[in-house]
Amino acid sequence: MDTDDLALIKRDGPCAVIEQTPQLNLDQVAEELGVSPRDALLGYDACVFVEGYSDVIFLEALAATLKQAGLIPCDFKDKNIGILVVGGVET
Repeated sequence: MDTDDLALIKRDGPCAVIEQTPQLNLDQVAEELGVSPRDALLGYDACVFVEGYSDVIFLEALAATLKQAGLIPCDFKDKNIGILVVGGVET
């Protein structure tokens, strides 16, 4: 997985902190998101993180509908994009 295009944006009190390569660490990204990099991040060319499983269903159905209508050339699976459930954020 090429990490050059990844950025981790996390909350530090009232401020947002952005980390990019070379300081970006995939283990830290996985810990911040609460996912295992071996189970969830690796193997995809890109990932979309969503709050719940219903978001996965919606995005996959939307992409399939748009592809079938000829409005987009491919869907998430065609492009090897994973849609991963990471849960919501409580405020």
